Amino acid sequence: MNQHISCIVKEFQGTNFWKLRRAYSLGVQEYIEAATFCNIRKNGTLLSLDEINVPLLTLSDPSVKPLQNNVLGYLLGIFDLTGELMRLAIGRISDGELEFAQKICRFVREIYIDLEW
Repeated sequence: MNQHISCIVKEFQGTNFWKLRRAYSLGVQEYIEAATFCNIRKNGTLLSLDEINVPLLTLSDPSVKPLQNNVLGYLLGIFDLTGELMRLAIGRISDGELEFAQKICRFVREIYIDLEW
């Protein structure tokens, strides 16, 4: 995974995010969704924006402004994640795993509560 992230960091580090955001913002959202989904499956916790940015900062050239995900990309990735989690819950319901599906639903509700303004 770091090999792929390293290529992205080299390509975009030091560029103007707002100028190029349309070129890679959807990919960033998908990365955030996937990384967070994997962490939830492994550890049962949501990754923070800082945790998402650690690999980018680690792989960045220190002489150039580091490539980092921003709050907008993070939130959009998290919103995509909630849809993926609900699909997982629906699949578990059809498999008869109601308790696991309820756990997922509670987790998604907690995300929405945390994101309320």
